[in-house]
Amino acid sequence: MTEWIKIIPKSKNSFSSNITTFSKIPPTTTTIITKGDSAATAHYFRLQDADVLKNKTNITGPTIKQPDNTDLTSEGTGTIPLSKHLSAEAQTAMIIPNLKSASLISIGQLCDDGCTAVMDKKDLAVVKKNTVILRGRRNKMDGLWDIPIENN
Repeated sequence: MTEWIKIIPKSKNSFSSNITTFSKIPPTTTTIITKGDSAATAHYFRLQDADVLKNKTNITGPTIKQPDNTDLTSEGTGTIPLSKHLSAEAQTAMIIPNLKSASLISIGQLCDDGCTAVMDKKDLAVVKKNTVILRGRRNKMDGLWDIPIENN
């Protein structure tokens, strides 16, 4: 077991410190920013964001068409750790290696699972069974909602 050390300064202006040794490794947390998209037909994840996905599989296809009419092919699937209130299908994402801008959370896919999405010019909240299962803030640059997804 690896030990890690936390250095706690005695004061702002002091160079000496108290050293505390912990015998447990701190938990690893990965947080990515996805985009809430009301026009996306499914959840699409970039390869570099796929570390937050659980139960990953390597399956080629299907192919999706981008707004500029080019095709991208999925090279796997995974489960997004969103909420215990969602079905497995509502949390399934396609891994798209050549997706460039951001990973996308399909608001429609969540609504198909019985969620209600509330969006205004600044915020997004997705609710199921009286529980907010995810939140996002509107990004003024692209008009989509930035949604942090955390995996620990």
